[in-house]
Amino acid sequence: MNDLQGECDDQSPAFSLWLLGRSSVPELPDVPAISMFPGFSSTAWLAMVGPPKMQRTLAEKISLTVAEALRAPDVAQRFRDLSFKPVGTSPAETAAFLKQETERWRNVIVAGGIKPR
Repeated sequence: MNDLQGECDDQSPAFSLWLLGRSSVPELPDVPAISMFPGFSSTAWLAMVGPPKMQRTLAEKISLTVAEALRAPDVAQRFRDLSFKPVGTSPAETAAFLKQETERWRNVIVAGGIKPR
C-alpha cells in the first residue's frame, strides 16, 4: 500500500487519480493506468446481449451491424469523447470475454470473503 500512498503524512491532503484500464488515454496523458501495478486491472465495458437461445444468425447480423456503426467516424469519436474505446466483437468473442470476467470477479469475491448483505 505504501507504493500507492507516496510520501504523505497524516496532516497532508492526498489525492491520487488513476485510470482503471490497461493503458493511459491520449486525452489524459499525465494520468497513469492502474495496470502499472502487477496483477491489477479493471476496465469499464459495455456489451449488447440478446435473450437466451437467440438464433445464432440473428446475433451475428446484429453484431456485424453494431461493429459497423462503431467504426463510423462520428460514432467512434463520440465514444472516445466519453473515454471509451469502441471495439465491436463477435458473439463468440463477447461470450468468451463475459466468461473470463465472470471467473475473474468470482475469484476476487471468494478471495476477499465478500458476502451479500
